[in-house]
Amino acid sequence: MPGLTFTFDPTCGDWPEEMHLTASREGAVFFTADYTPDAAVYTTPDAIERFDALAFTFPRMTRPYRRMRLQQLMFGFGLVFDNRLVEKAVHKLDVDPISRRLPTNTFDFTIVNINTLTGTGGQYLYDPDNASGIYKYISEQNPVKVEYGQYLAGGMTWKDVAANTWAELELNGWREVYEGGVTEWVPGGRYYLTGQPTVDGLSASFKAQDALSGLDGTYYKGVYAPAGRTLYQLALDVMEDSGRAVQRHCAAWKLWEDWRTL
Repeated sequence: MPGLTFTFDPTCGDWPEEMHLTASREGAVFFTADYTPDAAVYTTPDAIERFDALAFTFPRMTRPYRRMRLQQLMFGFGLVFDNRLVEKAVHKLDVDPISRRLPTNTFDFTIVNINTLTGTGGQYLYDPDNASGIYKYISEQNPVKVEYGQYLAGGMTWKDVAANTWAELELNGWREVYEGGVTEWVPGGRYYLTGQPTVDGLSASFKAQDALSGLDGTYYKGVYAPAGRTLYQLALDVMEDSGRAVQRHCAAWKLWEDWRTL
């Protein structure tokens, strides 16, 4: 396991100031480490191999009298690239108006190739020659989630708070009052890497595509059905053979098949 990614409380911006990690194998502790998270989403830089038990201790929070919340734990790297690291991002969507071909949806991005996990040193995080980097962990089908955001500096004032009801305050959130602003996020899609990045000095370029674009294999299987098969049944066979849980995409086939049989 190349590392652990902790998601604490990004909504309120709370995370532990100190964190202690212990890894064991067959009852014997073989790895211990102390970390100081600096954000609500934090990735540990140490690789841990062949463990069967993990123990975490969070002695102190960044804010006093705040409760501890671990929203998600990912076994691996959950890297976040914001406007400080992204050099270039290109989103291309091609849809045929009369559906003569399948739509293509790609997202390519280039980030600054610095070692944000273990320090810059003389090697970069995504270089293939860096033994302590994560190039070897990046492969085809790694998920990429894209969001577009805008920071609204105005935020809420105490006058706005007094004018709202408790239900409205619960909906808007208290973070606007604490920080004087809020970032509004719009989902930009979910994609999957087509392979490992192309590294050129201080830049690392990634290519990603949507799930439908990855269904480009040829299906040769099947059985002889004297009574025939519907398009919906054929689509299910192909999807199950590809190993993807995309039942919702088959809903369109089902609706079309129902309409065709009316």
